[in-house]
Amino acid sequence: MVDVNGITKDTATLLLKEIESSIQHFTEDSIQSLDKQRNLAQRRQLLINAYAKTSSGMTQLIMTDMINEIDQEIAHLEENARYCETQKGYYIEILRVVKETAVELKL
Repeated sequence: MVDVNGITKDTATLLLKEIESSIQHFTEDSIQSLDKQRNLAQRRQLLINAYAKTSSGMTQLIMTDMINEIDQEIAHLEENARYCETQKGYYIEILRVVKETAVELKL
């Protein structure tokens, strides 16, 4: 059986680094989602502005489909950004309590 009572400073340090890495990952993923949302919103607006410039019903139909696809992608990215921010919050709390515990254990 493995002795779990002898927690070392190295173990605590590695765990803290893993948690910090997860926080960084969620932060970067959230920022990336927001950047993509911004880009898609600009594309969407350009399509909307250009929509009235054509009288072709088929062209307008295709543009409407493109706008709808962009709306779906934006919704997906918003969901991903919310998920990342929520997870980041949880990991920040985990980091806080693990640090407190390490201090209490004098690691």
